[in-house]
Amino acid sequence: MNRFERDLQRCISGVMERWEKIHLGYPSVSLQQVGIPPYPIKLNQSIVRKVINKHGLSSAQLVEVQKGVNSPLMIFESNSLPGAKLLLTQTVHNSESLIVAIHKGQMGKNPTNEIRSIYPKATAIILLWIEKKLLLAADKQRSQQWLEDRARSNSARYLAIAGGVKSLISERQSQGGMKL
Repeated sequence: MNRFERDLQRCISGVMERWEKIHLGYPSVSLQQVGIPPYPIKLNQSIVRKVINKHGLSSAQLVEVQKGVNSPLMIFESNSLPGAKLLLTQTVHNSESLIVAIHKGQMGKNPTNEIRSIYPKATAIILLWIEKKLLLAADKQRSQQWLEDRARSNSARYLAIAGGVKSLISERQSQGGMKL
């Protein structure tokens, strides 16, 4: 059991001090390449309670999310909060992929990256983000597979968007830019 899992269990069981935050580690190089600073990633207990009570996620799904934070399928720029990044994880809840919203934060005098939200998001909305050019980086193989899996049961639009993602990744790789 890692630190996150121990902190999560303490939070769920109610023995964690109110001021404590759950530690998820540090951002990977891929996350830093899209502008997430190399500060610790923290999660407020209130967010944990919200995703369990409001969205119905299990602690096992939150452990999956923690593993997916440093290896997301895709990273998007938030279109509502400047500087915030939205991480598409492989974790699925009620047929929707889970998104992690991460912001640069401040915990006392120590800078942090704060997870402000974890929520399921419909594939159609994620496709809209891609079409609006909010995609910053993508894991080439896993993101293509994610799109193709959804195209099997949906319209050809998914395959067209998958081609666009592939072109974006190739373009950025040839320019030495961001990629996962």
